[in-house]
Amino acid sequence: MMQWSTAYGIPAAIAISGGWSMFVKHVQSHRALHYWWVPDATFIDMLPEQLQFARHSANEWLAGDKKTGGQGSYVSKMVSNNLQSKAGRVREFVSNINFELPEVQSLLLDVQRSGSSYNVSCKWMRDNRARWSAWKPVETSCYEGFGLVDASGSFVSNRTTAVGCGLCQAGTASEELIDDVGRTFQCKPCPPGYSQPNTYSTQCEPCPKGTSASMYGSTRCTPCNEGDYQPDAAQTSCIPCGASRTTLLLGASSLADCVCQEGKIEKLSTCMECDEQSMHCPRGSTIEKLEAADGTTDLKIPFVKKGFFSNPEEPLDTYRCTAELFCPGGSPGVCFGDRKGLTCGDCADGYYWASNQCEPCGAVSTAWALSVTLALVCIFWLLLYANLELYGKSQCDDVHHCSLGNASGPVPKSRRFEHRCCAVARWLGSDPEFCLTLYLQP
Repeated sequence: MMQWSTAYGIPAAIAISGGWSMFVKHVQSHRALHYWWVPDATFIDMLPEQLQFARHSANEWLAGDKKTGGQGSYVSKMVSNNLQSKAGRVREFVSNINFELPEVQSLLLDVQRSGSSYNVSCKWMRDNRARWSAWKPVETSCYEGFGLVDASGSFVSNRTTAVGCGLCQAGTASEELIDDVGRTFQCKPCPPGYSQPNTYSTQCEPCPKGTSASMYGSTRCTPCNEGDYQPDAAQTSCIPCGASRTTLLLGASSLADCVCQEGKIEKLSTCMECDEQSMHCPRGSTIEKLEAADGTTDLKIPFVKKGFFSNPEEPLDTYRCTAELFCPGGSPGVCFGDRKGLTCGDCADGYYWASNQCEPCGAVSTAWALSVTLALVCIFWLLLYANLELYGKSQCDDVHHCSLGNASGPVPKSRRFEHRCCAVARWLGSDPEFCLTLYLQP
């Protein structure tokens, strides 16, 4: 203000009011320059005139030369950040309203003088019907998210039978339509391969991989069933995996998701029959998974059942074992302990079967060695007895007692010796088939 006064020779004294009421009083009581903004009715009855300065120059103001007018400011009010969707027709009507500033100021002056804004407004509408009628939106001029509807509320594709606009429902999308009247929108059903679950939508969404939509107006895409897959988006159907194959879950999106059905196992990209008696083959079984099996408890992976043996070189060749203990199952080639062979029937070289396990041959037990030794001694004495009887050098009064040479009569117990086999047999608690007693004569 000081620069303006100096630059343009304005005889002015500058004062600042102590508040809004004092400001209004000062302006109304004194002939003075004052700040004001329009449209506003505070000083409208005084018919103030605007003092015009040269157009604002930002460069001069930046350099400190403020002889030009002020920059001014734009005052706006935000009613709603989504007014178009909430009340689109109201928004369009308001946006079409157009008044010039002097006209607004004149109406404000009329309101102040008459004291009734209602009467002033009604008089203006009666005098300007053609003007404000043009501001009304066309009933069939729809906005995004809406579409043309007929008298029954059904969506239509042109204005011929349309009477208004309706909110686009799920399964549809708002599409722009240009005709002789102007711009409008129609709600079109989503085509096959697309869907839209929401209302007030401007486009349909393509079905993602692993899903499809076969009908118009779909609100959701359907995941592919087990046994089907779909590697592309926006599709109307899914692709079958083919014979002997299925999928582990719904919504498969790749041919790689197609696996062998239950009771089959994949070998070299081919699903082979799986012997259900000897092998457990769930969906998705492969030779690689079978070879990596650890035991028979995880039912989600293939394994050889207990009591059977699978040839590691040909895992699908299985054999029943002579004893279930020998073949614990799991992966191919697994035997109990150190057993080996197609049915785990043999111990490895250098081992023998004892006490339900393969024992090293070097670890022969003392009891076993003693048993063998006693058996050999028994055989020796039996051979000796047979030889004596063959040559008639002994006389036996029964199968258990014999005499050597010509000895006869009772023999003292001190000179009677029982065969060692009999003693051992009695010590072991067995009843020997015969005992050989030798009688030595004095």
